Amino acid sequence: MAIVTGPRQVITVLTASVGLAAATLIPTSGAFLGKKCCKINIQAKDQGIYIAWDGADADNTGFQLNVGDTFELPGYYNIVNFRALEMAATANLIVFPSYLV
Repeated sequence: MAIVTGPRQVITVLTASVGLAAATLIPTSGAFLGKKCCKINIQAKDQGIYIAWDGADADNTGFQLNVGDTFELPGYYNIVNFRALEMAATANLIVFPSYLV
């Protein structure tokens, strides 16, 4: 089995903590149909963000990613619990999900 990166996504992070869409966690169509996401690589695109993966909403006590910073988060249950919050004015987060195929 190999880990294959799926299609990248851009998530707009607003003033409320957000997570990943259910279709990213376990796609319901396409090449990765029914596969669990096993890893994500993320990058803060145009504003800094706070992230958390402990099951709580992200806030200003979370892990900080500045513009251009990247972060790899392995493990389905970490990814299910992933949350992001902007530091300032509408931030965009690029997400590259990976699947075991």
